Amino acid sequence: MNLGTVFRRPDNPEYPYFVIAQSDQLIDLNTRVIIPFVRWRPSLPGMSKINPVITIDEERYILMAQLIQTVYLHELDEEDIHSYRPEMRDLIVSAVDFLTTGS
Repeated sequence: MNLGTVFRRPDNPEYPYFVIAQSDQLIDLNTRVIIPFVRWRPSLPGMSKINPVITIDEERYILMAQLIQTVYLHELDEEDIHSYRPEMRDLIVSAVDFLTTGS
């Protein structure tokens, strides 16, 4: 479960996916930092730096960096892994950086 691993949330239609946003160097911790996605809608205001738009299964989603959270490993089910998206690393790092530093 590395940075960029996308999970399904079948029980949460508001936030149907989330991504691991924790450095792979911290793999031994019993927690993972995650950021949820919300379905893209034209009515959603967003700032591209903190809320980049991502495509999952040909549908657009918004990374909600301001909703960053931590979960315990035992709460993550490998059956809910949707995909591994290492190319999202820079978007995740940029969003979290903007969230914490404003730049």
